[in-house]
Amino acid sequence: MLYRFFLNKFLLFILCFIFIVSCDVSKNHKISDKGSLSLNYVDNNIHNKKNILLSDIMDKNIVLFPLNKYNIDDKFFSMLNMHAIYLHSHPHCKIIIEGHTDNRGTIKYNFILGKQRANALKKYLESKGAYVEQISVISYGKDRPLLQGNTELVYAKNRRAVIIYKK
Repeated sequence: MLYRFFLNKFLLFILCFIFIVSCDVSKNHKISDKGSLSLNYVDNNIHNKKNILLSDIMDKNIVLFPLNKYNIDDKFFSMLNMHAIYLHSHPHCKIIIEGHTDNRGTIKYNFILGKQRANALKKYLESKGAYVEQISVISYGKDRPLLQGNTELVYAKNRRAVIIYKK
């Protein structure tokens, strides 16, 4: 009798668990490493724009970052979407994403941060339709500054990721 009671409770628990998991998976969301809920979807409407020329996006290839951060600011999404559209419609095309930092911090820390910045762009572009095999990343850390100096403006310009199209 006690065995049957526990069996019924266990089966009820399993059914509830399956119901909750199936509802949760259908929403397709995830918890980011920062602890906030973020939607994880691909905007398929961006692929309706097929007439993007490489010359239109070549000079729009730099994403700037705040100090010690690698999350992409919303203001860069439309530019990155254009790159994703181009890459998706030109599967033979390949890019390198360079990650850079300012000159503060250790060599090791800046190398890791540069890689995180480049990977953030890579993941974003892939989520918008670019193919995994099209994108490679490299971190230069603080070794290749865009500008020389020790002002906040110089630091801000050096904290970047750059998209470079291979020939």
